[in-house]
Amino acid sequence: MTPTTTFLSPYPTIADSWSAVVLEEQIIHAQTVPLILIPDVPAGGTGFLYSTSLVPDYWQTILDSPDPSKFTILQQVVNLKENSSTILFSAQYKFVYAGDAGTPVVVNRALG
Repeated sequence: MTPTTTFLSPYPTIADSWSAVVLEEQIIHAQTVPLILIPDVPAGGTGFLYSTSLVPDYWQTILDSPDPSKFTILQQVVNLKENSSTILFSAQYKFVYAGDAGTPVVVNRALG
């Protein structure tokens, strides 16, 4: 499992992705990373494809945890054009266990 999220935008943008790890209703780690333009748009798609990492400096800690379901990740993609700081996208990611497999999966709840 990699901490990568990908976005398709109808227009070019300059943006950062802010993400935070929440444990017991407290932010325990936060960081900001830039969106990276991916040169190839998927077949049949139009627009601009961007990628970013969620909490790359903390991701391994989550994976190494005996119970990753105790963590929630918040994400906001913020427009940096024209000193805007408009939130383009926000989401909340929660690890849950899929059935009897005992393997955590991430549930994405888009907030914006």
